Amino acid sequence: MVGTKTPRHGAMTRAAVAIGVSLLAVAGSLAVPAPATAQTIRQAQWHLDALRINQAHALTRGAGVVVAVVDTGVGSHPDLVGQVLPGTALAGLPGDGRTDTDNHGSRMAGIIAGRGGGPNHVLGIAPGSKILPVRVASDGESQPDADVAAGIRWAADHGARVINVSTAGPTQSPALQDAARHALARDAVVVAGAGNTTQGMSAVGTPASIPGVVAVSGTGRDGDFWRGSVQGKEVALAAPAQDIVTTSPRQRTGFGKSSGTSDATAIVSGAVALIRARFPKLNAANVINRLVKGADDQGPVGRDPKYGFGKLDIVRALNANVPAVTANPLGQPGGSPETTEATLEPYKRHDAGVFEPLRSTKTMGTIVTVVLGLGCLVVVAMAVWGIVGGIRGSRRKRPPAPPGEPPAGVPGPPPGPPPPGWQNGVSGQPQAYRAPRPPEKRRT
Repeated sequence: MVGTKTPRHGAMTRAAVAIGVSLLAVAGSLAVPAPATAQTIRQAQWHLDALRINQAHALTRGAGVVVAVVDTGVGSHPDLVGQVLPGTALAGLPGDGRTDTDNHGSRMAGIIAGRGGGPNHVLGIAPGSKILPVRVASDGESQPDADVAAGIRWAADHGARVINVSTAGPTQSPALQDAARHALARDAVVVAGAGNTTQGMSAVGTPASIPGVVAVSGTGRDGDFWRGSVQGKEVALAAPAQDIVTTSPRQRTGFGKSSGTSDATAIVSGAVALIRARFPKLNAANVINRLVKGADDQGPVGRDPKYGFGKLDIVRALNANVPAVTANPLGQPGGSPETTEATLEPYKRHDAGVFEPLRSTKTMGTIVTVVLGLGCLVVVAMAVWGIVGGIRGSRRKRPPAPPGEPPAGVPGPPPGPPPPGWQNGVSGQPQAYRAPRPPEKRRT
């Protein structure tokens, strides 16, 4: 009979083993991906991918929502062109809030509303929203409670539906409690940072500790609790806080990287803007309720001092079927701790029909890895069987592999022309980041 020669058993075995080892190596690279080096500003914004921001932006980009940034003002930057409204400067400071001699407020504005548009531009959580700058300090060294309280009140009275307060004081303040109550009465959501242990804080600061305010702790790049974040029973949500790249006008490159619950707070404020844009008829209490119902429960079941109700999950918060509530799930400013705890009790117990916690992302990762491993074993077995059959039978020509698809582009409107003399970097390489400033008294 004329046909192909049957190879020796040893040769056939060696070929099968070689293919099997190669397939296992590929499977290993899929299950444990090698860390990638960021090549652009957008790639350095790791938190956007962790939050699946492309999926969120397919639903809403925050158009029509005004987010107040009660901080050091907001400076000029190409990625914030058209994003910053005229605001105000309090505490005897000059201008309309669109000046920042410190960079802190400008960084928060970029995290919230950077308009993106290319690989070397900052993309915010809610690029369709507008920033209302409320300048209450010229630096982060000292921001008196009275000035921060006045800023919250001014923002609530001038159309802000979200108020970002990336500062934390060490003591309870009647002025800030009154300001938080005033803002919530005007249907604004107040988001504040829990504080940083690196600044000597050991308890959740004010205004984050005030009932009704969304207190934000931090997570690291690994998805776990960030060790630089304060923790406490007042924490409502956790969000990325480590190595957050954003606009930084006073640096030569125009960009900066920082870690802190200030950054996590701005991320949650952007998420609130997305919810308010997608559900414009929801009041503040129901917006907050959607945030906590959509959280990815971590640590002990229910609310805990590190993650609060869980890690921020913007996509789930935008998609979940959440029953309406008649009261703020975080309590009301001025309420006693007993009243606040009673309000939160159903959520802590996860009563049926009230809250169904998500499966831990760690557990899901384990399941995916096991499934990949089993799939690879099946592929190896099929490959060995195919080799034996192919060697014994006639050779068949394999069709060419389908061409790969080009990578998806970065979402966002086309950027406007940068101001004369602005330098965005060279050849798409990551920008150089200046070393962080020494810890300051009140910024988070």
